[in-house]
Amino acid sequence: SVAAHLFGDALKSMIESFESDPKKSRALHHAVTPGITGCFHAPNPVPVKTVLSGRGFDTGTLRLPLVPASEGEK
Repeated sequence: SVAAHLFGDALKSMIESFESDPKKSRALHHAVTPGITGCFHAPNPVPVKTVLSGRGFDTGTLRLPLVPASEGEK
């Protein structure tokens, strides 16, 4: 999933703990769900590039027909 670019460590931990500690896995799932949902408020890769850019990564520019995320989408 494109969300793994943003929540890779949490998703890995969620999967690894599923059988041995389902409560931990569930808590991680609930923690990342809002962010994963946010990844789909605009066409990909716009949300992921916006977040990664905010984290200091050089994500380059978008090519048409994609446009940067609006203030409401951020």
